[in-house]
Amino acid sequence: MKGIKSFFWYLIPFSLKSLIPIITLPIFTRYLNSNDFGLYALSIFFGTFLSGIANFGLLVVYERNFFESKKDKHPVNLLFTNINFIIVNLFIVLFFSSLFKETIANLFFNNSKIEDLLIFGLIYCGLKSLNEFFYMYLKNGENAKRFSQISLMETFLSVTLSLHFVVNLSYGIDGFILGQILSVGSIFLSLYGYLFFVKKPSFSYEELKKALKLSFPLTPRTFFWVIGSQFDRYMLGYIGNLSGAGIYDIGLKIANVGNTFSTTLKQVFSPKVYQNLFSDDSDRLVKIGKYLTQFFYLSVLVSLTTCLFSFEIISILTPKEFHDAAIIISILSILNVFYFFGKQGQLIFAKKSLLISILSFGAILLNIILNIPMILYFGAVGAAWATLISGVLSAIITFYFSQKYTPIVWEYKIIYYLTYILLSFTFILVMQSLEIVYLQKLLFKLLILVIYLFMGYRFNMFNSLLRLKFFKKLN
Repeated sequence: MKGIKSFFWYLIPFSLKSLIPIITLPIFTRYLNSNDFGLYALSIFFGTFLSGIANFGLLVVYERNFFESKKDKHPVNLLFTNINFIIVNLFIVLFFSSLFKETIANLFFNNSKIEDLLIFGLIYCGLKSLNEFFYMYLKNGENAKRFSQISLMETFLSVTLSLHFVVNLSYGIDGFILGQILSVGSIFLSLYGYLFFVKKPSFSYEELKKALKLSFPLTPRTFFWVIGSQFDRYMLGYIGNLSGAGIYDIGLKIANVGNTFSTTLKQVFSPKVYQNLFSDDSDRLVKIGKYLTQFFYLSVLVSLTTCLFSFEIISILTPKEFHDAAIIISILSILNVFYFFGKQGQLIFAKKSLLISILSFGAILLNIILNIPMILYFGAVGAAWATLISGVLSAIITFYFSQKYTPIVWEYKIIYYLTYILLSFTFILVMQSLEIVYLQKLLFKLLILVIYLFMGYRFNMFNSLLRLKFFKKLN
């Protein structure tokens, strides 16, 4: 019963964290246009890039070392050490960014008006990255209730404050991101204060040295990952197509519901997966594969639904100016399915930090090679296609090496689910190019969804859930 309670405590914040920003889109898009969202996307690119470098890949290593050191060291000391090291790095990065913000805005973003927004983006992403360590601590400690409460508080604060600054005070896009800064900042100060005054941790140079030895090779990976995941919006904004960047960003936000849900599922399965990876059970890799099947099925279900009904979603939520984002939502929803296979931590468990960075470099190179011509010729839709193709190819290559060093034995059902969503995606694209009455299109979409649900029934996915097999420990 503890397992099912934990699952729903993770599911609740996912539902609200995903739905609240999307539900409030009709309000924000009345006050902010596509150019504003384009500027916002560029500021987040800048903030994610620099805060990622300041983190030195320590979050990934912290997740791994938490279980390795849990038996003989206090996890709170590990948390405190990582956070303080990153705080120092972020102050350094923020200082130099503020000093040269005008040059950065003109040289790297071809836009002199964005310099203050870039600093806002850095502060927001830096604080958010620090909060991720606290969330990881709660997740690894299987404290789902507290995780849910804090996560929900951050979401409500972010939306409420952003609405206040944008709607009541007319601060525009600056107010939109300022509300988010105050939200993550207040959460961080509360959690850090609790950690420092209640838990009374100590800083461990030995733990930091050990973590950096494993994480330092991951720093290039962070560099490449940020460019690879955000280059599409950066390129759209750099060539002056801020409107395209804004439409693309809105489409990505909605498509990312699937990825957010998959990440939420990871909060449930990754502690069990790591516990079993570090166990002595000779059948652990077979059990892990069987355990993950239900998670993959649910992950595909959300991405498939978003892909199928992208037109309906965007039409209801936004003005006509943003409706071109429908095809972007469908394309990127499919990519989220492949991202599931990169959430198992197989390479970091095998301590292949350098290989992770090499693979990330290859992914970013492929992303750039495809994005530049596709964006120049097809704009935002071209960026979505380039991101899909490069993302799928990179996921396949990463999957190969992950299986080579930590070979999880996946069930055959995975192939059926994956094949079905790819066929469904192809069918949707063909249907959109044909002159078909809307009601017929809607019926076809509903039929595709019903067939997938029937597949889950046929493979006993729902029976497993009802019997709580989904939530039981692998061992």
